[in-house]
Amino acid sequence: MARRYGRNVSLDDESDSPFVENIARTQFPDRFRMPTIEQYKENRDPKEHVLRFRNIMAQYSSNDGLLCLTFPQTFGDLASWWFGRLPPGSISNFSNLSKAFLRQFMGSVQRRKSLAHLSNLKHERNESIKKYLARFGKEVAQIEDASDVAVIAAFTNGLQSGRLSFDLRRDRPKTYEEMMEIAGDYALVEEEEVAQGGSYVYGHKPDLKSEHKDDKKTQSRDHQRDEKGQKGHPRESRGNARASRFRERYNHYTPLTGDQEEILSVVEDKGLAKYPRQQSANARRDITKYCRFHKDHGHETSKCFQLRDHIESLI
Repeated sequence: MARRYGRNVSLDDESDSPFVENIARTQFPDRFRMPTIEQYKENRDPKEHVLRFRNIMAQYSSNDGLLCLTFPQTFGDLASWWFGRLPPGSISNFSNLSKAFLRQFMGSVQRRKSLAHLSNLKHERNESIKKYLARFGKEVAQIEDASDVAVIAAFTNGLQSGRLSFDLRRDRPKTYEEMMEIAGDYALVEEEEVAQGGSYVYGHKPDLKSEHKDDKKTQSRDHQRDEKGQKGHPRESRGNARASRFRERYNHYTPLTGDQEEILSVVEDKGLAKYPRQQSANARRDITKYCRFHKDHGHETSKCFQLRDHIESLI
């Protein structure tokens, strides 16, 4: 006959329980509901799982019996099989249980890497900023006790020479999160570039010939508009002209008389807004920030680089 422990744990026979009697008979607090905790899989770091469990159950840290009875509920198949084979009465407190768990799955513990490893990461030629961000973020998660200053320096030094590298060196971000937001904006623009037939230009050294023409961009824009109005204009040239509106980064910007979001409203009212294509959802984007120009989360309308370029192209 099955015997129930607390309200959620049952074993076929009390004598089979790996817990000592006082732990096995622990009563759950009134109105207790098991928090949602991701199940432990054998390819995960067991130390991180224990730490996550302790943090979520912090308000019950003094209730050793409750911790013991709820911890196994976070196990996946392999860990559950291991737990079921523990000797009866071998676990007397949560410290015993967590140590036994760590010993069993210690082979899955990820070795932390040093900052020197992070400094060796390089932005490959023809690698998109998005891919470099993903590689860098994955490695940062494995670095132990690295300061924001050191991580920002490693990211910037690893970049190919180009516009993103220049902007990060000119206005160095104060936090890792701020740097990732800036780089994420560049990655979004670069994706739009590629979708419209362009190339990876924001993270790489630009064409010097085109850079020397920066002071003539106003005439170039007027010329592009004239060309678009001509009949028989080649399809490819029209596409390149359209893409260039979002590619342009100006040496000098006209001071704005209002917030970018307010100006966007005016541009929309006049029917002049040219929105970028929506990109696939990115789980890493900051959902607390929303850009009306991109119609997506990740950054604010008032700080959108691509919108700033679009406004400049209309002046």
